[in-house]
Amino acid sequence: MRWSTPFFGLTRTPTLPSPCCGARAAPSVPAGTSSTARRWSRTRSSSTRSIKANQGVFFGGGASILTDSKEFEAEVSLSFKFYTIAAQNGRVDWTVLPLDALVFYRMPNVRLGGGLTYHLNPSLSGSGAAGGLNAKYDDALGFVLQGDYVLKNRFNFGLRYTSVEYKRTSFQTNPLIVASTPAANPRTNGIGFVFSMSF
Repeated sequence: MRWSTPFFGLTRTPTLPSPCCGARAAPSVPAGTSSTARRWSRTRSSSTRSIKANQGVFFGGGASILTDSKEFEAEVSLSFKFYTIAAQNGRVDWTVLPLDALVFYRMPNVRLGGGLTYHLNPSLSGSGAAGGLNAKYDDALGFVLQGDYVLKNRFNFGLRYTSVEYKRTSFQTNPLIVASTPAANPRTNGIGFVFSMSF
């Protein structure tokens, strides 16, 4: 058994997937319904930035087992994934705990594989002017496809495709926030970059 540490991952969602939800704080924050949340305006302008459900950075760790033939590898990992939009008057945070179980076929310097991902405690929360914003989603099962370049049989640099569908369970806000209702069953599909090492 080898310990596998996904030091860093960055995921980005294309603009086509269904949104998670949208929110704004009055009066300086523009409305949004096409993403998890819209940017809290850094100035008095109406510029916006979106959080999509598959967007963010993740850090984690896990373990992998390599067969004697070194052709197949099974990997289990738990990560903390987050994305934050911050401005002068508040911030919005998207967080989730992905638990991944993947199997890879290994070739010299390359590994290709996929498996299941189970997203624990997906949530959207606000602070400052966005205080009281709180959206919760059920834990969700999805799948992952991943391809890595393997350096010195220890470092992996790769691309990852993730597909998960969330189901909203609750949405709360306060009177100072004008919010659109989050999508009930948003689907998130996205491609990301992954770096990991084994020891």
